[in-house]
Amino acid sequence: MVVATTPTVPFAEPGSLVAGYHVRVKITNTNTGATTLKIGGLDAAAVTKFGTTALAGGELVAGQIAEFVHDGTQFQLLGLGNRV
Repeated sequence: MVVATTPTVPFAEPGSLVAGYHVRVKITNTNTGATTLKIGGLDAAAVTKFGTTALAGGELVAGQIAEFVHDGTQFQLLGLGNRV
């Protein structure tokens, strides 16, 4: 069982993750549990929903576009788009 899914976003990265940093990504694999997001060479950060609730599995589905914002500690899942 996969306990973490860590997509890496391949684009010019910021020097560090700061509160308010937004990113939209196309999900390549459906998450099966707690998830982290890695931006380029920066450390992976946890992805949560509704504040500090960890993803349980199935929230991020392969092919969807997802939007995240970094809150200074972790990424918050803001929304999901249609599959592409």
